[in-house]
Amino acid sequence: MKITRIDIQGDSGATGTIQRASGENVIEVTISTPRCGRFGVHSRIRKLTASARSENEQFAVATALQEALDGCRGTNSMIHDYYRLIQQLAD
Repeated sequence: MKITRIDIQGDSGATGTIQRASGENVIEVTISTPRCGRFGVHSRIRKLTASARSENEQFAVATALQEALDGCRGTNSMIHDYYRLIQQLAD
């Protein structure tokens, strides 16, 4: 079994997609944050990447993902919840 994509939604209403294409050494994380503006609701899209072999890069991406999805800067244990998801796609 191989996991290639994980979709998650945070308490803030933001969503995230963690994915890795077959044979690629890069994990791509897409964060979509809803924004209310003068012209209605729209989303801000952020794309982050981490090496499938670099735990430091994966943790940095997990930190950004946690903050966007939870709507606040989290504790180490909160970040690790997202880090474990990213590790599912890592080498």
